[in-house]
Amino acid sequence: VPAMGEVNILANPAAGYQVKCWYIWTGEAYTAINSSTEVANYYLPAITGDLKVKVEFEEIPLFNVTVSSDSYQNGGGVVASGVRSVSTSGSMVVSVKNHGNLTLLATPDAGSYLYEWRIDGADYVTDGNSVTLTNLTGDATAAAVFRKLFYDVALTSGEGGSMTAEYYLAADNSGDIIDDGGKATIKAGSEVTVSIEPDDDYAIDTLTVNGKPVEYKVSGGPGSYNYTYTISELLADTDFAVTFKDCVF
Repeated sequence: VPAMGEVNILANPAAGYQVKCWYIWTGEAYTAINSSTEVANYYLPAITGDLKVKVEFEEIPLFNVTVSSDSYQNGGGVVASGVRSVSTSGSMVVSVKNHGNLTLLATPDAGSYLYEWRIDGADYVTDGNSVTLTNLTGDATAAAVFRKLFYDVALTSGEGGSMTAEYYLAADNSGDIIDDGGKATIKAGSEVTVSIEPDDDYAIDTLTVNGKPVEYKVSGGPGSYNYTYTISELLADTDFAVTFKDCVF
């Protein structure tokens, strides 16, 4: 190369490898060039003497992303990366190449929704229920947090009797009672049982759930009949309405 000529030496890593470091001969030993990792070339705008350059390669590093599905207020769901997935309260480790991206998809269980993503150690972008960790340069964590939906339950009773409801969610041992004519906001997945009590000389005429007639359960015996209807898993806003009629003997 002519004195003061330009020098540009290119490195060509094999598949799966990258430049680890460039070195320059100083007369006694090769000295590492600062900040030369992943640099594809060594450039001198003007050479002023003999030059010896060495490049060292390394396998492209893999970084671990710990992926988890977390629950808030008894929510639940699945987080997937390709064919791998993890369900509520579980975790998995996904390996990603240096500068690679990782896309995760959150699928809530029935009665739950994706409350938020909690990402640490990486930049990311979200799109609906998915998140993409971008340009990974180190280990990271990604948690999808699922939360229970809440639904309204309302009771309406006509003249001639009353109706109350009891609800319970086994997951957190929570529950309460809704008084006649009342309304409550309840966690999805709760079991809801309405109890109907006709007044003397009245009988149940109709019981509807969201406007559709349903069959209630009769138990007990003369003088102590019980009339109930149960939704085993609440998954929508629900209006219970009961009407009564005069007993005919």
